Amino acid sequence: MLSSMYLLWNLQTLIIKGNRLEIMAPSEIWKMTQLRHVELEKLCLPDPPSLEDRQGDFVLGNLQTLLEILNFKCGEEVVKRIPNIKKLKVSYGNFSDGIKSGSRYCLINLVHLHKLESFSCDFHSTWWKPRRSDLLENLYSPHSLKKLTLCGCKLHWEDITTKVGSLPLLEVLKLVGSFKGVDWTPVEDQFCRLKFLLINDSRDDLEYWNADNTHFPCLEQLFLRGFTKLNEIPSSIGDISTLWLIDLDNCSDTTVVSAKKILDEQEEFGNMDLQIRVHFRENNDLESLAGRNFQVKTW
Repeated sequence: MLSSMYLLWNLQTLIIKGNRLEIMAPSEIWKMTQLRHVELEKLCLPDPPSLEDRQGDFVLGNLQTLLEILNFKCGEEVVKRIPNIKKLKVSYGNFSDGIKSGSRYCLINLVHLHKLESFSCDFHSTWWKPRRSDLLENLYSPHSLKKLTLCGCKLHWEDITTKVGSLPLLEVLKLVGSFKGVDWTPVEDQFCRLKFLLINDSRDDLEYWNADNTHFPCLEQLFLRGFTKLNEIPSSIGDISTLWLIDLDNCSDTTVVSAKKILDEQEEFGNMDLQIRVHFRENNDLESLAGRNFQVKTW
């Protein structure tokens, strides 16, 4: 089907789900200037011809959504072709060319996508993980970002300062197995607009989170997954005036107890809006803590 897709010159939306095989898009996809939304699982994009080429002077100015792209190469020619992209989701794995360097995929050029609002980057689909040095040198996000998801990266908690925390418009942040280290101390004047924070600690090594209400001043929802070694949630997190939900899944008992203490303190101050949700993988004595605003479920 895709081999003849370019005949549909006026096609605006293309969505195919449930595909398990890699799909190589025809080179003519770069001539389909009416495309607005493309979502194809495991879609591989060919390199576009140079804009200097008379046969390749097409710009996909209407394209806003490009999802599930495999081994996306964000080269200069690609950036020129998708100037108005707003949502981009990419994954990396099964490198047929044998090249595994982050620089090969030119993620440094993301910074030139000035209208990009949502970006998801996933390295979980492969046994190969990028070198920390590669990502530090090549992963740069535009200041227009409002939503960011990073999966399977190989960064340290201190790297979050340079790679994520300074994004001025960021409202939603999802981190899945992307940062490692025993200690995380956020920096002030970062995450100024962050409303939603989800961290899945698949590395299971974070023990100390040294944060307070000044680090996430606008946070509304906090989701923690797999923090089996975390000592506690900092008590001053409860002082964030906008926070209304803390959701814990498969976290340490001490983390759960600290969440209950935060709830009790806030209710003593008259804040009856905060809700705690706790998910256990097996029966736990802490289920007895359940109450109106402290929900406990066992999977």
